[in-house]
Amino acid sequence: MSIEYTTVEGPLKAPEITMYSISYCDACKSAKQFLTNQGYTFRYVYIDLLPEDESRRMRMELQGDRQTGALFPVLELNSTDRLYGFIQILWERRLKKDASS
Repeated sequence: MSIEYTTVEGPLKAPEITMYSISYCDACKSAKQFLTNQGYTFRYVYIDLLPEDESRRMRMELQGDRQTGALFPVLELNSTDRLYGFIQILWERRLKKDASS
């Protein structure tokens, strides 16, 4: 099964951003608004709205080696690095660093 992401277009195309979120999560909503306000192009998916098997698989993949469950939202940059949870100052620093690389 292929996951359908929603894309938000913005003038900033780098880094490549994917956000994994939960539809009712306030931090996820704030993170989405932050990325939009900053002008980033990004794609996102609501994990909780996927079919049950796919949702479970994605949660396991996002958790990885973490001892606790995935902390949403999960920001994935360039398909390699992940940030867990929305802490605006950390996201700003990381996005600025990745955009200049």
